[in-house]
Amino acid sequence: MDFDQVFGWLMNRWCEELPRFLDRDLGQRMRRLVYGELKEIEIKSLKQHCYKSYWLVCKCDDLPPALRLLIFECALEYGPQEAVAVLQRFLNVEDDGQMGELTLRALEGGKAKHRLSCYLNYRLFLRGASVDIEPDSFKSVS
Repeated sequence: MDFDQVFGWLMNRWCEELPRFLDRDLGQRMRRLVYGELKEIEIKSLKQHCYKSYWLVCKCDDLPPALRLLIFECALEYGPQEAVAVLQRFLNVEDDGQMGELTLRALEGGKAKHRLSCYLNYRLFLRGASVDIEPDSFKSVS
């Protein structure tokens, strides 16, 4: 999934349930977008803001496809540093909140599948879902 696909999916998802946002201005603009109250120029500005301030900061293009959506969504809700720090805790690397080489390499390790399934289950738990994601579902990570 690239940024446009993830952004579009989240907009459709949030029509049903809008999450709380750490950034109140972003939350207000997202609500206005979902409810069709933003002008085209405002939508373009919001999308650019999300791309620069969240997608790029979390280096989502460098992540396995299975993680891009969840890291981006977590970054929108809690801030990019917290989204990365939570992932880092599950990868058992220093949780400095920066998506650096050490964190990206940890996604490639032998235990990455298990740790990613734990992370995704944790994120789903926070969203109120009761689903267990098995490590073998991460075919794109090895």
